[in-house]
Amino acid sequence: MILTLFISLKTLHLHYNNENTENMINLFFYFYHLPTLNFVQVGERINLKDYDAIKKWLISKDITIHKMGKPYVYEIDVDCAIDKVKVMELKKQYPNDWIELYRKISKDESVCEMVIHSLSGEETSKPTTKIKLSNNIENELYKKYSK
Repeated sequence: MILTLFISLKTLHLHYNNENTENMINLFFYFYHLPTLNFVQVGERINLKDYDAIKKWLISKDITIHKMGKPYVYEIDVDCAIDKVKVMELKKQYPNDWIELYRKISKDESVCEMVIHSLSGEETSKPTTKIKLSNNIENELYKKYSK
C-alpha cells in the first residue's frame, strides 16, 4: 500500500494505488483537519511555562484537554479564549457596536465567528437602509425606538 502526498500552497493532492487507502485518507483528514497545540505551545501563547499552570488555565477557560498519546487541545479553542478577553472589553465599551469592531480587528474569521456566537448567541445585523426624516416628530420617534 503506497500513499503519496503532494502538497502545494493552495491545494492538497492525494494519489493512491489501492482502494483501501481511502479509509486511511479519511482518517488523516479527520485527525489533522483542525490544528492542535500541545501544552508547551499553549504556554508560549499565554506566557506560562509551568505545566500545572497551563493545565489550570485551560480548565478555567473550559477548554477540553484531549489525550491521544500526549495531551493536546484544539488551536481554535485557545485562540477563542485569548480573544474573549479583548472582546469583553469591546462589549463593555461599545455595547451596540462591539461585533462590528471585533470583526474589523479580528485576524481569523473562524475564531471571530466562534467568539461572537459564544458571547451573543446569535449575530445581530444592523439595518442597511438609510432613513430620511422629514420633520421633528419623526426625528424624535426615530431616536426613541432606535435605541
